[in-house]
Amino acid sequence: MVRKLIYIEWHDAFGSHQWQTNGEIENWKKGEFIIREVGWVIEETKKQIILAGRNNVADNGDPEQWGSLQKIPKTWIRKTINLTRHIK
Repeated sequence: MVRKLIYIEWHDAFGSHQWQTNGEIENWKKGEFIIREVGWVIEETKKQIILAGRNNVADNGDPEQWGSLQKIPKTWIRKTINLTRHIK
């Protein structure tokens, strides 16, 4: 089975663990943390997408393996590009 390979950009959650003034909080709120990555789509639903960053196909008959899994809420995704046609 050939899985879809995509480029994805998504907003990640981030936090602060230090004391901040009201003015510092206003500046902190403006920040963004955008993740850009490529991965194989393991599963996609209306609420989320599950990606794998690594794939291992053994030549000796062992089952296919997937690594570096990410579960991303759909509301966090800002861009996807299908790259499947580039896989041979």
